[in-house]
Amino acid sequence: RSKSKFWQMIGRGTRLCPDLFGPGQDKDRFVLFDYCQNFEFFGENPEGFEAKLQESVKQKIFKRRLDIAISLQDGETDQGLRQDILGQMHATVKAMDTENFIVRAQRRHVEMFNDRQRWGELNVGDVIEIREHLIHLPSLDDDDEFARRFDLLILNLQLAIISEQASQITYREQVRELASALEQKRAVPSVTNVLELILALQTDEYWDGVTLPMLESVRCKLRDLVKFIDTDKKQQTIYTDMEDEIGDGMHLNNFIVGDPSLKNYRLKVEKYVRKNQDHITIRRLKNNEPISGYDLKALEDILFAEGLGNRDDYVHNPGDDKPLGVFIRSIVGLERNAAKEAFGSFLTSNQLTADQICFIDQIVDHLVANGVMDPALLFESPFTNTHHEGIAGVFPQRAENVISIVQHVNQNAEVA
Repeated sequence: RSKSKFWQMIGRGTRLCPDLFGPGQDKDRFVLFDYCQNFEFFGENPEGFEAKLQESVKQKIFKRRLDIAISLQDGETDQGLRQDILGQMHATVKAMDTENFIVRAQRRHVEMFNDRQRWGELNVGDVIEIREHLIHLPSLDDDDEFARRFDLLILNLQLAIISEQASQITYREQVRELASALEQKRAVPSVTNVLELILALQTDEYWDGVTLPMLESVRCKLRDLVKFIDTDKKQQTIYTDMEDEIGDGMHLNNFIVGDPSLKNYRLKVEKYVRKNQDHITIRRLKNNEPISGYDLKALEDILFAEGLGNRDDYVHNPGDDKPLGVFIRSIVGLERNAAKEAFGSFLTSNQLTADQICFIDQIVDHLVANGVMDPALLFESPFTNTHHEGIAGVFPQRAENVISIVQHVNQNAEVA
């Protein structure tokens, strides 16, 4: 589903090969065999689907702790737990090696949050900065993978309880199953020492009055013990043996048509736009500033006078039926500060949850990368990862306000 890999594979077949069949007998044709319907897929989805990098368990733990700390910041209860969590995040940042080339690039932000007092009251700007510059950085610790995964399970459960999500039932059952498995290891002295807690975790009475600090205590007492659980009984390896069924094929001649001038119209326009981002109209589009018909006309006069064709070429070029301002914005994207500023008033005037702030961050990332955004995407993946209803589930009362902001950003790419 990757556009770049798709064209790389085609590129291997289209490479030139002089004298392939003998002196003066160069390669003059190629055949593509497509057994996975790639042509059909990319015919409907020219840009393909690019997979996101998978977050590590340590990154997820940092994010969950940040979400919990934000959720508890304005409350009156569980402030001791909040301070413990802030201390854990501070310790993670302190353990980052500034000589590591990945950390070095974010050294200013790491040193800024090395100060424990900086974690006392996190404002919206601090949260955004932590998400963008610190969460993905590596840090040193002696934890094993079992302990980390147990930490993540408890943090997910705590966050689900705070947010009153139905997923807390699933996480609770997972903890009970781990406790049951640990009970079978009572011969281990360290397990015997906390056997009373292990047995209590398997009762309904314990969970009826469970609190966030109680779960933090469970995490601290059991995280180093889950490694004793027999992992070979947890999951059985399943083998499959099946044959591919290849249906009737079809021949596609001249699927790739060469351009006699060896130039692509769209690429020429993109190259010019990227090279001239200081042009006042392009700069306004990138900074989310409204443009006038005069601004766009001035850009058109230069754009179509640079040997890039004329207005008719643009209009009739396949796939470029969008307004010129929107097309240019999709090339240069949107300045991150401009995208954040578009949501600034909304963020400061509303008391948002951790999930809601994260959702706004996703929208900002999309606008920075693509310049504009179809509001319908807010009801699709990855915006349904937080809630299956997308924006309607994350912002049950304010979805229209968020969509209105996105539409306003899109409108600024068109003539006012």
